[in-house]
Formats: sequence, structure tokens, C-alpha cells
Amino acid sequence: MRSFSRAVKAALGTVGLVAALLGAVAAPANAEASGPARTVEEALRQAGGISEGIAADLPPEVVASANPSVCFSGHVQDIGWQPWECDDGGNLAYAGTEGQGLRLEALRVAPSGTGGVTCVQAHVQNVAWQKPVCVNDGRMAEIGTQAQSLRMEAFAFSSSTREVCAEAHMQNSGWLGEDCEPAGKTAVVGIVTLGLRMEALRGRIN
Repeated sequence: MRSFSRAVKAALGTVGLVAALLGAVAAPANAEASGPARTVEEALRQAGGISEGIAADLPPEVVASANPSVCFSGHVQDIGWQPWECDDGGNLAYAGTEGQGLRLEALRVAPSGTGGVTCVQAHVQNVAWQKPVCVNDGRMAEIGTQAQSLRMEAFAFSSSTREVCAEAHMQNSGWLGEDCEPAGKTAVVGIVTLGLRMEALRGRIN
């Protein structure tokens, strides 16, 4: 009887492994993630590796600078894409609006001079956490949605080589306070449980 029980368990274990592998193969490329990736390593696993991204047309002073930096461009309700705002020169990277009641719908993020990989991830209304997007310096990651009237609700941000900081401006709450995390770890800002729109976002890479 014990031998039979062991055989059944082994068979079930094999079936479970095969099902898991088949599920992984069948999963759509744009499937949402179960939660924010807490490390760069986890983000890369969820993302399936480093994205080629798109070459970012960053301000010349940012490209010429030897300092690590990050640039944000937000897609905002009724406005569309905003110009790049970067954290080079003591300013924070910035996207969105304040005091206008407009939702931040999508975000473009372009790192520069970090010498590593930068990963970003969005929590979107009716979608939950999207898969992370990870890019090298000079490439642009895009998260969120366009033309669907959906709000971003939270943002996850990490770098393999640098400390990152981020802060979200939320409906009814204003600025929530900055979250900074060391290299390899993820800063997560926003609110995912109250149905509130993210209105603006700022961040930096140190």
C-alpha cells in the first residue's frame, strides 16, 4: 500500500510539473503579474529578460552628463504625452499634473548613466499589476495604457546598480512621501486598494 501511495504521489507530481510547464508556455506575453516585483532579479524573471525598448530622445544635457539619472514622460488624461522631465542637475524626474483632477494613464521611463538595468511596473485600473519592463541605459520603458481611460494607481521602480527613489501624488491625498530603496530592491508608491487615481509621479536615481 505504501509503495502504491508513493507511486501515486510521484505520478501526481509529474503531472503537476507538466501542467505548470504547459501553463508557462501558454501564458500570454502581456499577462498581468500577481504583484509588484520586489527585486530587480524578480522583475527580470517576470519580464522575461531585458527589453530592447526604444531609443530615448533625451535632453542633450542629460545625455552628456556623467551622472546617473532618470527621465519621466507621462501620458495624462485630456493632455496626452508630456515632454521629458529628468532628475539631472538636482531636479526630480516628473510626470503628471497637480490640482487639475486628471489621471496619469501611462508612463515612459528612460535611465541614463546607471551602468545597469532599470525596471518599472504599473498597477492599472481594472488590470492590476502589469508585467515589469526592464531596460538598459538610453532605452525607454513604457508602462500603463493609452486610449482606454484607465488610471495608473501604483508604480514600482528599481535599478540593478543604484538607489532609486519615487513618490506618488494621489487623488484626495496629495504627495504620499518618498520611498527610497538600495540597488537591486524595488521602491513601490501609490495606493492599489481604494480606487484612487495617480495624478503625478516624481523620482530619482542616485
